[in-house]
Amino acid sequence: MHSLGMFLPAFYQIAGYHLRIQKEPGAVSVFCPHVIDEFSANHGEQTDDFILTIKASAPNTKISENQQIILNSDSIVMEYGTETERLYVKSDLDLKHWDLYTTYRDRHIDDWYEKIGNLFAWAMPGKGALMLHGVLMEWQGKGIILTASSGTGKTTHARLWREYENALITNGDRVLIRKEEGQWYAFGTPWSGSSGECVNRKVSLDAVVFLNRGKINEVYPVSPIQGMEKILPRIIAPKWHEKYSLMAIDLAIKCLEEIPLYELYCRPDAESVCTLKQALQSAG
Repeated sequence: MHSLGMFLPAFYQIAGYHLRIQKEPGAVSVFCPHVIDEFSANHGEQTDDFILTIKASAPNTKISENQQIILNSDSIVMEYGTETERLYVKSDLDLKHWDLYTTYRDRHIDDWYEKIGNLFAWAMPGKGALMLHGVLMEWQGKGIILTASSGTGKTTHARLWREYENALITNGDRVLIRKEEGQWYAFGTPWSGSSGECVNRKVSLDAVVFLNRGKINEVYPVSPIQGMEKILPRIIAPKWHEKYSLMAIDLAIKCLEEIPLYELYCRPDAESVCTLKQALQSAG
């Protein structure tokens, strides 16, 4: 579990998007992980992209021990728990206004915090951005995304880059990408899974690497078509929202057509870093 910090009321800027967190009268203060502190911002005159309201109560509906995602005509609801321990998260279908009610408090902080992270990720295609499951590291001013299924060794490989090449791990689990003025950029977010690696930073996106375990260290270029097949399972988008899902796929295609792609088979050793480094340097 993350360390705790109180965030009410507060404003945050995440990858350039503004999140306001407010509390309804009578609602109990809710704690969140300290990792979001780095994303705090002054509200100023900007428009809120997203508003999270901590509610004093939730509808009296039947609760399941298993998580329920309920799609209504005007909202999406995530709800689970028991009569005494309950988590209720609701969003409008535009994914801009979110309500949270929880009795979990600090003991199950990751449960509701990750659900809010899902809402943020699901909303990104509507903002012209895309959230990916992967590790973002910065090396010599270049942003490199390592993506693979959980347990493959993304974090291990990134930490080898930090040890041997002084790379900065910007995020260890979720990477946001967006094109600005003809250039693709990658952003750290406050949702970093179990890695604990999280930095509020923007970097140019210069390579996407599909990671695999291997008996020897070897790297190959990947075509956009091959890359699309590999990256589809790593896209965090709302499958229940046809418009946003199609927008997410379109963004992924455009990115993969313009960014160098590699497939790396590797062992967890220093030589794997050298192998990928040589490929990146050869590409200029």
